[in-house]
Amino acid sequence: MPGARKSYVQENATDLARLARLVAGELRLRIAGRFPPDGIRAAHERFEAGGLLGKVLVTF
Repeated sequence: MPGARKSYVQENATDLARLARLVAGELRLRIAGRFPPDGIRAAHERFEAGGLLGKVLVTF
């Protein structure tokens, strides 16, 4: 593809261990709202309203 660059990932045990710690408890996700499957319309409306400090979740 024109303009595409190759990207390589190097394995690094220290960084992988840090990432595992983040996922295990140090990482906190901001959630702006949770909606059940029948609330998808409300979830879209909340998202489109803007001003969110987090993600809009649809939980099954």
